Amino acid sequence: MSLGKIAPMHRSVVRWHGWLLAAWVFAVGWLASWALLRLGVESPMWRWPLAMLVMYGLGFIGGCYFYVRWQQDAAQTGQAPARADRADEEDYDEEDRTKKRRMEWLADAVNLGSLAELFPPLLIVVAPLIVVALILLVVMLPWLVSEMLAGFLAELILEFVIGAAVMRRVLRPRPLDDSPSAVAARTWWLGLLAVVIAAGLGYAAHRLAPEAVTLGQLLRSLR
Repeated sequence: MSLGKIAPMHRSVVRWHGWLLAAWVFAVGWLASWALLRLGVESPMWRWPLAMLVMYGLGFIGGCYFYVRWQQDAAQTGQAPARADRADEEDYDEEDRTKKRRMEWLADAVNLGSLAELFPPLLIVVAPLIVVALILLVVMLPWLVSEMLAGFLAELILEFVIGAAVMRRVLRPRPLDDSPSAVAARTWWLGLLAVVIAAGLGYAAHRLAPEAVTLGQLLRSLR
């Protein structure tokens, strides 16, 4: 992960920036949905994918652009994150592998669930484990999202602020104006997938409760 290429003393700051970017992105999505509702787009079938599109474009791509701009200004005063040396990168990679090994039991729980379909008696033992795994996954989801965003921000810092290291050479940072296209080129499929999922959920909500306008109304109608 690119976060390992950032000096250890700056990683916690970049992680915090990942949290802030996640909060910004979700806030933009919520405000977009609220604004569309006030403009008369009541059906979730249309409002949710449109809000997701704004969330990706303005929230994520726009947020990354202003983050790079802010870090470039910080670099001029020597306050931008520094690059990690080789030993620090290797230590981070080892810690990352250790964390992944600790999470392997979640995948094991899913595999046991598939095995229980073939041997139904195992379901009595496996079902509680799967429930616990799903609960932990939901609880850890904000942390996982912020960690991925922190890694992505670290990648932008390396490319646009302190320069990318290639074959023992450090390339000059790319211009700020290239950052939106670079972010979109790497994440457009995630944005498209998010819009498609939002459209599918909106269509399902419309089919389940055609009169529901908000998520709260939808949940109340399903009781």
